[in-house]
Amino acid sequence: MTAASIDSPSAPVHERAPAPRDDDPYSTGAYTPWQQRGRDLAGAVKVLVAELSGLGFDHLYWAIDERVGLVSVRTGLTVWVHESDYRWNEGRQAMRWPLQDPAGAAVRIRARSERLRADRPE
Repeated sequence: MTAASIDSPSAPVHERAPAPRDDDPYSTGAYTPWQQRGRDLAGAVKVLVAELSGLGFDHLYWAIDERVGLVSVRTGLTVWVHESDYRWNEGRQAMRWPLQDPAGAAVRIRARSERLRADRPE
């Protein structure tokens, strides 16, 4: 697995993700290429990172291999990117959100992060 920090200038794999634009089809829930068989997990991770960056997250870390991707959002909150959905834990409950809606996933992940911050500030 290759890991990189979104805010590290020496990150070997990825650059800082740009904030989503209003005309960006990925932030509106439009069709995304990894909906088809053989989808690109790296693309799904990068779009989620861009959505989260647009919501104010600036210390994101991620890793990708041929079967799964992950995004570390904060202590206690890691998002796993599988072939059909984003997954994270809400306490003991596993949450899933479709890859077709990275913006919706980012909003819910931000809400989870805020609840964690209230419970255990960093």
